[in-house]
Amino acid sequence: MKQATLSFGTGKKLTISKSAAPKCTDPLHEILSAPSSSKISKPKKMKKYEQLVMDCGQKSFTSNRCKSCGMVYMNGDFQDEKVHNKFCQSFKKLMKYKVTSKDNVKEDDYPNKIIVINAQSPKALHKKAEQIVEFIDTSSLQCTLPFSISTHTMFLYINTENDEIMGCVVVERVSKAHPSFVEKKDLNESTLSNSFVEDENCPSNNLDVILSTTSIDSAYDDKKSILSWDDKRSVNVYCGVNRIWVKEEHRRGGVASKLLDAVRSHFIYGFEISKNNLSFSPPTPKGAYFAATYCSGSLKDCDFLVYVTSPISPLE
Repeated sequence: MKQATLSFGTGKKLTISKSAAPKCTDPLHEILSAPSSSKISKPKKMKKYEQLVMDCGQKSFTSNRCKSCGMVYMNGDFQDEKVHNKFCQSFKKLMKYKVTSKDNVKEDDYPNKIIVINAQSPKALHKKAEQIVEFIDTSSLQCTLPFSISTHTMFLYINTENDEIMGCVVVERVSKAHPSFVEKKDLNESTLSNSFVEDENCPSNNLDVILSTTSIDSAYDDKKSILSWDDKRSVNVYCGVNRIWVKEEHRRGGVASKLLDAVRSHFIYGFEISKNNLSFSPPTPKGAYFAATYCSGSLKDCDFLVYVTSPISPLE
């Protein structure tokens, strides 16, 4: 209890007693007035999104494939265009080659020439061949086959007017290959297996003839197909096509076929390799279409030959 004293001029004093205010018994008031023991969390800051590319219906908004180097990049993306320009310049430099009298020229059809790089070539050409193979593997993203200039031979198709490499093929000595088939993908798996058993031209009645299958969506045919080879059968061959590549703007112009014709004529000295003695490493979808087209009519019971074994020694 609190007391207050008032003094007056007459000398009298007045004392006033003041009692404490009664406590509030309202539970809601107590809850609201009580100090909070938990910290009040601050509202999270909203992330700011920045629109980097605006789609206004322009034709160049989607990705683009360079007709020179084959690289796919996004139009309008500064970083993508910077990487592409650097890669394309390196590619153009790599694809430059001036044919001289020191080169091993196998075919001369002006203005185009086909030269050979092998273990007997100068070391500078060995490095050139390794760089070309590295580019092919990087651009295709599918080839994991080993390469060594001591066991492989490279044929280059060169335009001598502008010193441009238009295509190349890498070959090696192999002794065995398997029959390969390209079938339309309009059948289910059981029907496809039965077709191999019931077909009169089928070389085997074993259900396990399909060693590997690859979906083929050919650029030249809208129909999808299945690639398979019979690992239960093998035939004798003399040459294996390890890699084959043609520059983007020169494709479907006969470059690959001319390269293989040169391989068949000059890979083994004094011996012409027939198409039924030519085999291919497991190809890409477009490679399978090309191999079947190139070997069309030369093989009776398959489309082309695939080799999956290790190459034999060049001395054998």
